[in-house]
Amino acid sequence: MDNEYGNNSYYDSTPINDGEKENSNGAYNSNFNSAYNTGSNYQNNQTDLTNINGEDYTPISPLGYLGYWIVFSIPCVGFILMLVFSFGGTRNVNVKNMSRGLLIMSVITVILTIFFIFALALIGRTHYTPSHYSY
Repeated sequence: MDNEYGNNSYYDSTPINDGEKENSNGAYNSNFNSAYNTGSNYQNNQTDLTNINGEDYTPISPLGYLGYWIVFSIPCVGFILMLVFSFGGTRNVNVKNMSRGLLIMSVITVILTIFFIFALALIGRTHYTPSHYSY
């Protein structure tokens, strides 16, 4: 049965395969959906993402992020912990990536601050230096 939607069974109400039948609501019941809804096959085939290649992929809670931001904002200790967590002090990939991002942002901030200090010093020097002395 050809139709304007390219012979798709969703629109022409023909089953995709032998295991599917259309119910009174227009939806399909298939063997895959019944096995999926029971959870028997899904839970057995699910991969554990918390420990792959020796790394932990456990997500960080919002309070965890807040705690890490507070610890990293301590002037000297925070920078040292940022370096430690960035280069392998933790197995959690999320903490490692967050500390790497904050470290990159800190380095960029320091470079821009030094640049603007020198630029302002240069502007101040050329602006307030008299070209000739008049008494």
